[in-house]
Amino acid sequence: MKPGASGYCFAHDPERATARTDARRRGGLRRAGLLARAVLDEGDAGPLELRTPDEVRGLLAATIRHAQTGRLDCRIAATVGQLAGVLLRALEQGDLESRLAAIEATMTTRRPL
Repeated sequence: MKPGASGYCFAHDPERATARTDARRRGGLRRAGLLARAVLDEGDAGPLELRTPDEVRGLLAATIRHAQTGRLDCRIAATVGQLAGVLLRALEQGDLESRLAAIEATMTTRRPL
C-alpha cells in the first residue's frame, strides 16, 4: 500500500485505526453473507434431510465444489466433512443393525433341524 500524508499506509496509520476496524468488520460481514449464500445456493428451501449414504455423498460433493471455488471457507468444509463421516458411520451401523435383526427374526422362526 502506498503511504499517505502521515507517512503510513492505511494498514499501519495509527490515526486510521477506527477506519481500519470498520473495514475489517464490513469485510467479515460481507464474507459471512457470501458463505451463507454459498450453502443455500443449492436450492435448499428447508432443513437438510440426509437419510441415505447417497444424500450424504451429494452434500459432500457440493461442499467440495464450494470449497474449491472459494465460496465456502475451508474450515467450514472440513467441519461438514467430519460431520458427514460421522453420519455415514451411523447410517451404516443402523443398516447393519436392521439386517442383523432380520436375520435373528428368521432364525427364531425356523424349526431346528
